[in-house]
Amino acid sequence: MPIPLAAVHVPVAWTRIVGPKIEPITIEEAQDQVRLTTDDDNANLARYIAAARDAAEETLSRGLLTQTWVLQRDSWADAIWLPMAAPLQIDTPPTVSYYDADGVQQVLSTSSYIVDTISRPARLLRAANAVWPAMQSDRMAGIQITYVVGWKTPADVPARIKQGIRQYVAYLDADREGMEVQAENALKAAERCWDDRVFWIET
Repeated sequence: MPIPLAAVHVPVAWTRIVGPKIEPITIEEAQDQVRLTTDDDNANLARYIAAARDAAEETLSRGLLTQTWVLQRDSWADAIWLPMAAPLQIDTPPTVSYYDADGVQQVLSTSSYIVDTISRPARLLRAANAVWPAMQSDRMAGIQITYVVGWKTPADVPARIKQGIRQYVAYLDADREGMEVQAENALKAAERCWDDRVFWIET
């Protein structure tokens, strides 16, 4: 998980504005995992899949399938991390807007920065010899970066992550009332599949 903002005192915030349209596993995969042979419980399984994907994304600090995020910052930095961008979709480049010294919102030229997709999560790096533009001095959250993250198809999502989602679905199905002791085993199995967490420190 990312280091808590309160611990690093950097004025940043991020939120998802467009969620994924598909899930990493299918209803049929979930049925197989929980050993169901009918479609009577498909509505519950669909909810479990969505909840399991949310849990995986929160644990891993990465968006799994195509989704759009917005990062807000108060100030520039030579390296700007893009939370949840592991991976970042580069065919939809990030857009950076800011409020200039006169309080007018502008779109930053792409020549001012480099998109680093090797780092996890991805970063925007100030280009060599570039200078960040001046901003309105008293405006908070004056920088807004919009970017698209995640793999494009369920087939692209690593098998280990999907196995954890299947295990988490099994945990939710077994523990519908919060009383099943053995369900904890499925939860632990899911979390073991999600040990490839993404860490970063804001600067």
